[in-house]
Amino acid sequence: MISAMMQPVHVFGWLVVLYSSLPLLLSLRFLRGSHLGLGFFLVVGAHHFVAIVNTFVMTLPDAGGDAERFHGRALQIARGLRELEFVTGSEGYDNFLGLIYTTFGSSRFLGSEVSIFAFMLSCILFIKLMDTLGIEYRLGTFLVSGLLPTLLIHTSNTMREAWEILFFMAVIYFGLRYHIHRQWRYIFYSVFAGMLLGMLHAGLAVVVLFSLPIILFWPIGHRSWARAFMTRPKAIFACCMLVMAVSVGLAEKANLGYVGSLLQGEILHEATGNRDNRMNTGARTNVEADLETDTVHGFSGSIGIIFIHYMLEPFPWRVQNALDVYAACEGYWRVLLLLCSVLAIRRAQGPMRQIMELLLLLYITMSVMWAVGTVNYGSALRHHVVGYWIIVLLGFPEFMRRMRVFLFMLISRQRQLSFSIIERS
Repeated sequence: MISAMMQPVHVFGWLVVLYSSLPLLLSLRFLRGSHLGLGFFLVVGAHHFVAIVNTFVMTLPDAGGDAERFHGRALQIARGLRELEFVTGSEGYDNFLGLIYTTFGSSRFLGSEVSIFAFMLSCILFIKLMDTLGIEYRLGTFLVSGLLPTLLIHTSNTMREAWEILFFMAVIYFGLRYHIHRQWRYIFYSVFAGMLLGMLHAGLAVVVLFSLPIILFWPIGHRSWARAFMTRPKAIFACCMLVMAVSVGLAEKANLGYVGSLLQGEILHEATGNRDNRMNTGARTNVEADLETDTVHGFSGSIGIIFIHYMLEPFPWRVQNALDVYAACEGYWRVLLLLCSVLAIRRAQGPMRQIMELLLLLYITMSVMWAVGTVNYGSALRHHVVGYWIIVLLGFPEFMRRMRVFLFMLISRQRQLSFSIIERS
């Protein structure tokens, strides 16, 4: 194993490991306090450990499949068996990995470390978002966000999830920065991150198309949408340019994926067809929920049922092995965080409440998109990690606050019982 780790093809992978330690070693400003710095080192270090084990020791559960397919197709590009092309979606990620392999060496360890590098950048943005929202229990929130086992597996591998988290987080972070500073550069950064996210996954392009206008025009600091709309000419101009770009793409008959289907009114037909095709595989982990498009009432009800299945599958009566037990527990944990997020929003006031409402809306929007396109809870585990950080950011501090109050009341009650027993004796 040691000799395999020291092969020259893995050199650039180890350089990424070294580089990812520099923020801690150089004590950058975002790592305020030794506790958060230690948490950053622990989270990123855990990702490196998973990448090393998965590459040189054994393939971890759910770490094969798509990751191996991405790696295999990237190897073909690096070896000249396939041409390097500028495309989008999963093939675009194949070509991105192929370019990395061609330039720095055909190493799966390097491919995993490139994903960890993207995740490390998202950790920096997450810490900055905690600063923006004034989050309590910062260390615990950061650790819970970064050490979810499913997240460790899928962001320490040759998969797209780490990049999807980074770009989705960047869209939101720079959008919020625009609300604070009203500068063009933050609109550009947010739109550019959204474009990269849409290029990475066709389904997420639809999320970006909805999310960007909502983020830029969300009435933070205003009581009405009309007032927020009239006071943001830069955002209006950016959205007009986005509409023009999409219109040009449609006029030129470019392949816009689900965005083109949405604008042509065929998105429901295509989503239903894709969902039916995947359901026909008969896999054990397929969910038992159909998408109805015949009536508005039926469509709304089926979306709600699909969302519940997406959040909570596998249900107790479908659990058959240890992985099912873990998947079920993770689902209950997400629902708990979601409920705590709602409670935190009810307690918040002013612009902070508006920001938290925006984040929760974006989480639900993305989750509904994933729910419609996902037919088995194995894939759902992977998709959940892209928006998981939002409900941690909103819900975990509230969870800790309520647990603290509960424990304080429990201890106080125990003391009262002890005093009453002593008095009686």
